[in-house]
Amino acid sequence: MARSAPTIVLDPATRSTLNGWMQAASTPRALALRSRIILEAAAGRSNQQIALELQIPEVTVGKWRRSFARQALEGLHDAPRSGRPPKHDTEVWRKVQTLACQQPKSQGRWTVRTLARAVDLPPGTVQAILNASELQLHRIRTFTFSPIPNSKPSCWTLWACT
Repeated sequence: MARSAPTIVLDPATRSTLNGWMQAASTPRALALRSRIILEAAAGRSNQQIALELQIPEVTVGKWRRSFARQALEGLHDAPRSGRPPKHDTEVWRKVQTLACQQPKSQGRWTVRTLARAVDLPPGTVQAILNASELQLHRIRTFTFSPIPNSKPSCWTLWACT
């Protein structure tokens, strides 16, 4: 028993949206192709005809046609992928960012390695967090006092964490 392809009927607004996606240069190629599949299906063409014309597998045409029949325009977008879960939660990120913006007690400024030891993380992880947060340890300057009493400060704040 052969399956029949769902009939696609488009209202003017949906047809306009699909045409816009198909013609826009900024639309991802996959979405433009899916829009064309649906427009061809709405014109009454079969899956086989659409597949031959677009030079894609018939299975692909059937998949997007069924998806559009079930979910309308939302059915043409890719489903979210699972991916690897984040290894460190927001609390760890906040701790690294907060410490990076403070002056260490025993030295003039943090390095990636000293900061990594302070938060008990690998240096590569700390570097990745700093890069993602756009924090640059070598550019963070703080106000420090000279160890000599009654002297002027030796370092001024040029760039501060926000």
